[in-house]
Amino acid sequence: NVSNASGGAVLVPESFQHGIADLGVASKRLSEMVVLSMREKLSAELKNDDDAFDVIRRVNDVSNEFSSILALHESQPMPSLYANYIDVVEKNAEGRVMAIPTGFPTLDEWGYGGLRVGNISFLGGGPGAGKTSFMLRVSLNAAALGFRTAFIEGEMPPNEILGRMNAMHTRVPVNDLEAGRRMDAVTDFGDYILKLPFQLHIDSGRNVQSLIAAIREAVHAGA
Repeated sequence: NVSNASGGAVLVPESFQHGIADLGVASKRLSEMVVLSMREKLSAELKNDDDAFDVIRRVNDVSNEFSSILALHESQPMPSLYANYIDVVEKNAEGRVMAIPTGFPTLDEWGYGGLRVGNISFLGGGPGAGKTSFMLRVSLNAAALGFRTAFIEGEMPPNEILGRMNAMHTRVPVNDLEAGRRMDAVTDFGDYILKLPFQLHIDSGRNVQSLIAAIREAVHAGA
């Protein structure tokens, strides 16, 4: 229906067409696709506008309007919340609630064992602080422990991401890897990464909504 309404401009993922994706995830993702499609259409209509800032404002107004309409808020009854709380406490008592070690002892201590399963952990840093490298190290560590891991990237191309991971694993400088001077290290990394439950997602949306949608899809897939 969404595809037809947009004149075929929205490409619906196969997982949605075949009913594999969670309904909530699918509806949010399709809604975001419609917003992006409308933005592109409006941008095309305004391409001859002399006031570039007016174009940006009007395009963003469309996105903001639809985002507010599509933002669904739901509340859970207290009995349901309490039942979930009891379930978590019981699992803790049995040692069934796990934490994923980050590989950095001090951070794991602060996080009571690492990244807690079922929680969302926010970590931040200034430009050049090493956020991407840090998260790649955490992701590799989690995947090596058998956790299904999805790494969502919105800036760097896949080759650069894989190059950094290769350097972390083999401890060979990135420049030597890119120049082809250490093909043995490249092959060794391939043998390693292809066996891990690791997925790389390139998210070109570059906004919070598309990021949340990508996270939900990854979680639905078992990450």
